[in-house]
Amino acid sequence: MGIVCDAGPLISLARIGQLHLLPALFDEVIVPPAVHREITAYEALPGALAMASADWLRLAEVQDRGATERLLSWLDVGEA
Repeated sequence: MGIVCDAGPLISLARIGQLHLLPALFDEVIVPPAVHREITAYEALPGALAMASADWLRLAEVQDRGATERLLSWLDVGEA
């Protein structure tokens, strides 16, 4: 089973040193490019370097751009 992940859980797991749980629990951990940029843009962010080079983290483009655009009125880019 795979999971699509937002930045919040990734950063939280990195803070407590538990990023390894995601690939242990899921066959595939997918993040949109906006989330990947958010979690790797600042080296000071917990887990930024580890997530930038994580071979278990797969980037995938959002397929439904219309839904993303509609969500932007309530959510940030990564959440949408």
